[in-house]
Amino acid sequence: MTDHCGSPRSATAHRESSAGRSWVRLSLSALTLLLPSMASAADGETATAPEPQAAPPAATQGGATQGGDSQGGDSQGGDSQGGDAEVKKLRAEVRDLRFSLNELQRDAAKDDKLPFGTFRLNKELFLDFHGYFRARYVNGTNFPIGRLDKSGGFAQTAHVGRDDASDASFVYSRLRLDPTLRWGGDPSRGKTPVVSLSAQIDMLDNVMFGDNSRQGSVPLFAENPSAMGINAREQPFLFVRRLWLDIQAPLGLIKVGRQASQGGLGLLFNDGNGFRNDFGDANGGSSFDRVAFATRPLTIYNALTNGNRAPTPLIVLAGHDWLVEDPLGFHGSQGNLASRQAGGPFGLVTDPTCGGKQELDGTKPTEKCDNDVSQWLYALIWKDDKLNLTQKTDELLVGLVYVNRTQDFNKSNMHILDFFWRFQVGLSETGPSIYTEGEVTSITGKTNGLKLLPGGTFSDETGLAENSLEGGVLNYVARLGLKAPTWDAIAEYGYSSGDEQLVGATDDGKSIFKMYPINDDYRMGLLMYPTVLAARSFNTGAGRASGALHSGGGIFNSTYINPKVRYRMNSADSQIELVGQGVLAWADTLNGGYVLGFVSDYFSPRATPPAGGWTDPFDKAPYADNKCGAFDGDCAIGWEIDLAVKIKWLRRNLGFTEARDNYMMQWSNEFGYMSAGKALKDRLAKGADGIWTLQTRIAYLW
Repeated sequence: MTDHCGSPRSATAHRESSAGRSWVRLSLSALTLLLPSMASAADGETATAPEPQAAPPAATQGGATQGGDSQGGDSQGGDSQGGDAEVKKLRAEVRDLRFSLNELQRDAAKDDKLPFGTFRLNKELFLDFHGYFRARYVNGTNFPIGRLDKSGGFAQTAHVGRDDASDASFVYSRLRLDPTLRWGGDPSRGKTPVVSLSAQIDMLDNVMFGDNSRQGSVPLFAENPSAMGINAREQPFLFVRRLWLDIQAPLGLIKVGRQASQGGLGLLFNDGNGFRNDFGDANGGSSFDRVAFATRPLTIYNALTNGNRAPTPLIVLAGHDWLVEDPLGFHGSQGNLASRQAGGPFGLVTDPTCGGKQELDGTKPTEKCDNDVSQWLYALIWKDDKLNLTQKTDELLVGLVYVNRTQDFNKSNMHILDFFWRFQVGLSETGPSIYTEGEVTSITGKTNGLKLLPGGTFSDETGLAENSLEGGVLNYVARLGLKAPTWDAIAEYGYSSGDEQLVGATDDGKSIFKMYPINDDYRMGLLMYPTVLAARSFNTGAGRASGALHSGGGIFNSTYINPKVRYRMNSADSQIELVGQGVLAWADTLNGGYVLGFVSDYFSPRATPPAGGWTDPFDKAPYADNKCGAFDGDCAIGWEIDLAVKIKWLRRNLGFTEARDNYMMQWSNEFGYMSAGKALKDRLAKGADGIWTLQTRIAYLW
């Protein structure tokens, strides 16, 4: 589940020669010219000495000189033998120098073929250094915000009225570094390293420009920017998001550490890497503390039977994730350091006991609220990116992932299925390719660990919810279209299930939780989901009560249609890409919880309100008929149109899956307009049902 879609950069992407490598080649060429002359001089074969000149008369007549020469005959013989030893030594040094030169020449030739961003540290140690810097400016009008109460603060209780609205203008940025230290293998030939240590490091991660924490007492004299993120929280200046080890074992790949997780399109698990979204950016990413093993069984079979070790398409993966780890079950208060320390060196951050049940006499351990949560995952993936039926871009990817998430203490046993596919084949050798891609995810199972149940309380004795809750989440997206080198035309259909009765049992007595949003790093447009519904769902009483009850910017509780076209104008080193799309969406349910003191008024109810409006938040009448049919007019969320002009230059093979992404400089200019439909219009501020935004993003990739 971590590797089947490939890294955002391919291991075989090649880099152009650097200036440093050019200097090395020039130096080696000079040595190549000099060494033959040095060797010949040492051997005495081709080197010629100048003709001797006549000695001066005084020198030839000097008896002492002649006598000295005559008497020094034995000495001359010794000098001759010493000279031979020196020549032999010089010859050996020349041979060693020749050997070293050949080694350097071979290494230099390999360096010329190293992937882009890969550097040789020594004969077997390499450093891959990738990353990007991006900055995005957002400007918009009528963005929904929570309505203020009479005291000037945001209303904390549910309201059946409208949101407020505000204009927005801000800038935020991120520097991401993706270094990998690898030993063994041959990157110039695409050979897999024996061991690699990888990290993902973010600096000023989605931090807004300016002093947004009011560090300066007087804003007019502010100088030093704060580290406030777009999530309204202070961000660390340096954040190590991921750190993991890859070990190439004889039978497969072992991965250990905090690593990314990606399945198909990224509806459930999305690594948040790269710039896959046409509109907006991925701001987060799914990471797990994981030990996993992936292997290719058909490759093993071929190697054993006929010696062929070439990679085969079938991948089998198994892994274990630690979501919450509580080694001994002793805890302390999350916000109280003394309480945590009182539990000893293994004290963690939750309540010490379950409800009021205690064993004070010490005859047996007190029953703990054990917060251990873990999951096992298993995957079968068929990945053939060299299908080559009619074109080199033909490919087939099919995968099925099963995840079993458990927490023994509260009897939680959840089953997660993630099925995905991608198929592309050329209609002819030179024509466009037909393309389809999609993903289906479901979450089922039972838990006694959620408070939002019939009655809405935990038992004082056991600490468990009084009734179990069943999962019934279903999300899916399917795409179908045509792709060509200069244009794409794609239609997308998506669905995310909603709850007829969000909180409490439905009329048939079932307690099924159906609403869980698609991962918000899978961006659909600029406004409807990431902006308007993100704020609308948070502003409800349900959304403010629990983070699980608002969308977070992802697609939720709706059905949508998304037609899209792209057109590219290419040159040798640059590209201009035009993108246009529409989004039409309908609610799956007009949610209507009426317990725990709030209503979940995401959308307007189907029923017509009385003259004075709905005044009783516990009144079931507004939500008596809240299930929506296909393309139901009463459930229309609205429509949106998005346009983008993307200018890219400094083309390099960065190894992204899509060739249109392989540019070092990328400037994206995006515009969106949304008109709210019947289900949403009466929940927004009056006159604010038309929302627009203009955004621009500059990015440098390497």
